[in-house]
Amino acid sequence: MNRKVALSFVFLWLAFGSVQFVEGQILGKVWMALLAIPLIRFARKSPLLIQSGGSSQ
Repeated sequence: MNRKVALSFVFLWLAFGSVQFVEGQILGKVWMALLAIPLIRFARKSPLLIQSGGSSQ
């Protein structure tokens, strides 16, 4: 997690010249990760979302 925090600092500094919004940046990453975990698990278990390995001609 330390690497992601460091990258947030670097991104904000390069993009905006300030790290004023680092708390929001980190909070946004946490929220998106928490939302993505159940979606990824569902997608892996769903037979409708599994693509075939072969090509169709």
